[in-house]
Amino acid sequence: LRCRQQAPCQIRADDYGPRVTAAFEDLLGQVVANSPAPVVLSTLLRNPEYPPSGTLAVGQPGCKPALGVAQDRALALPERATRLAEACGDSAITAWIESRWHSAERREEEALIAWRRSLQLDALPMRAPLEADDVIRRVAAEQGATLLDLERAFGAMPPGAWFSDSLHLRPEGHEAVAAALEPVIREQLGLPPGSGG
Repeated sequence: LRCRQQAPCQIRADDYGPRVTAAFEDLLGQVVANSPAPVVLSTLLRNPEYPPSGTLAVGQPGCKPALGVAQDRALALPERATRLAEACGDSAITAWIESRWHSAERREEEALIAWRRSLQLDALPMRAPLEADDVIRRVAAEQGATLLDLERAFGAMPPGAWFSDSLHLRPEGHEAVAAALEPVIREQLGLPPGSGG
């Protein structure tokens, strides 16, 4: 990317997102099609309790000074959400705080919608975009690969305690994924469920 000296560098998902998604789908499809062994694909897990990486809102200069509000535990979540919305507009950090607020109030459907919006608006996505899961599901269906859908197994918002950061798992997270993966691998190897070996 080229950035001009006078203007901030802007990365727009709509500029490269579709091309990256298409390339990912093509390459994953080739890997599965050319594999000499059965393939197991899994969808991805993302930490819903970790703020987005690309928190600054383009054209919202007041957003940067307000970012401390996101982590200010002295403020209630509704107050944090209101202040960030005023300073950052419709941004990844605003949607993420809304997600945390809805989750704390046990409004899981609203939390999920806001969480997905946060991922879509993240200007510096360290987590895979939601489209990656759709690609994985599609390639598995088209190529006949076995699919372990972690989102369906654990929900779209797995426990944040499973993660050490935005996407890397702690031992508890690894154990949960391994427990979900074990029966799938056993089936592929023709082993009976729950047996040793």
